[in-house]
Amino acid sequence: QANFEQMVAMLLAVAQSKANATVISDEKSEIEIAGTTYEVIHYVSRGGFGKIYKAKVKNTGRIVAIKILENTPDIQEEIKNEINFLRVIKRILIDNHPVIQYRGSKITNEGIFIAMEYAICDLHTFWKNKTFYEKVEEISIFGMVIIVYVLRALAFLERLNIIHGDIKPNNIVLVLMHQSLLLNG
Repeated sequence: QANFEQMVAMLLAVAQSKANATVISDEKSEIEIAGTTYEVIHYVSRGGFGKIYKAKVKNTGRIVAIKILENTPDIQEEIKNEINFLRVIKRILIDNHPVIQYRGSKITNEGIFIAMEYAICDLHTFWKNKTFYEKVEEISIFGMVIIVYVLRALAFLERLNIIHGDIKPNNIVLVLMHQSLLLNG
């Protein structure tokens, strides 16, 4: 079973390593991951873990996120643990589970590519924008809904004997309105 402490160690290693080289230089390029061809739409964001690109499945148009990390020896074991964790979660057949959906991965000399469900934004960004425009009562109700979803996600992980270890607004992503998911790292 994947261990979130190992994933946190991976994030720290990536954050301390040099800036990730640009693996996708042409934003309209295509990439094949686990037998699926994705067309890269555009760059989304960068974090301690690498870069995130918005992409779509070429033959269906389904929107996904592609997480790209530099393939360095110091993070390979941690990345394998993250991918194994995502594969385990993918095999759990329940509707609407609270962890971001894994679509596939690919490890090459150029980089490590992980395809996953596309999120609208993280909770930090959403909350910052929402609290500026909304009434206090609406903010409070929405906050309670988010807390319920996060607790549901933590209970889900606890049943799998997994400790997240890095709960923060940037690791909680919004996929659909009023639905939050835990980001694995």
